[in-house]
Amino acid sequence: MVYMTDYSVILKYSNNSEYHMNFNNKLNFIIGDSATGKTSIILHEDDIVLTEATLNGIDVMDDYIAVSTNIFAEIKTALESSAKLVIIDETDELLRVLKSVDINKLVKHKLIIIISRDIEAIGAIEVNRVSTGTNNFYGLKANGLNHITVPYFNFNRISKVERVFTEDSASGKYFMERLCDKEIITPLFGKEQLDKHKYKNTDLVLVDLCGLKQMVYQLWFMYVQVGVSVINCHSLEWLILNTNKFDGRCNLTLDDYPEKVKSLERYLTSLLNDESKRLYNRTYSKGDEEYFDWLFADGKEALLKGTQYDYLLSCFNDSSNRALSIAERAKLLSGG
Repeated sequence: MVYMTDYSVILKYSNNSEYHMNFNNKLNFIIGDSATGKTSIILHEDDIVLTEATLNGIDVMDDYIAVSTNIFAEIKTALESSAKLVIIDETDELLRVLKSVDINKLVKHKLIIIISRDIEAIGAIEVNRVSTGTNNFYGLKANGLNHITVPYFNFNRISKVERVFTEDSASGKYFMERLCDKEIITPLFGKEQLDKHKYKNTDLVLVDLCGLKQMVYQLWFMYVQVGVSVINCHSLEWLILNTNKFDGRCNLTLDDYPEKVKSLERYLTSLLNDESKRLYNRTYSKGDEEYFDWLFADGKEALLKGTQYDYLLSCFNDSSNRALSIAERAKLLSGG
């Protein structure tokens, strides 16, 4: 099984409030409604102090910086400090600061958490040389004084599928053509496509969730408000690495990925190519249609049955998973 490296942060305060936060990346955004405890990660009453801070079980009380300011220099100084853990309450200067620093270099040595209330603004971030996707975004759930992180974008529903959309006309299209006999449409994003295709709740989307950048909010709107289904995978290459062709044969850790390549998408593409050569003496590229003939040579059930993506074997006929109700969609859009 291919897996992501986790980063665990625990913060405890003198009023007995606790934050147990787990992340898949070193650059993370905590977003959503007020009254979930986001701001309290940084701002407390004067008599409430931080008593414990750990990162993956290691004490970082002396390597922790929390910033809530509109002063550009102070935010930049915090990001470029030697601290192992940096938490920033979103300010008007945040986007300008993020574009002025080398995030790839910074996240090599620290975990960065950015607290935000504006999902659309954060969804539009084009972080300097960093590919942000759905797995960079989290919400908080509170139970009294205890708080935990939960994935904000949780694509966990597949409804009956009549059409398939892929973001590219090569690898994604080749994969879906061999998986189903439905109409396949590319490209996926853009106002022109939204107006042209009139997305429906019987549509299925295959997209690299790890690199959506400013399109993340558009996809979330399509999922919640329109009811489209989304294959929950970091990228197509990630999905393939989790099929029976590769299951249990390779491990993915992200500790050194930012220095190796400029994006997780490229890392996963390179990893699939390396594993294909090592195990099968084949090369992988997004435009090589013959690779997908080989991938599906034993049939789609042999490829997917028993994996986390085996639901794709049945979703093109009927589905036991119902679509979201109007009330459920409204709750998801509000961050509830």
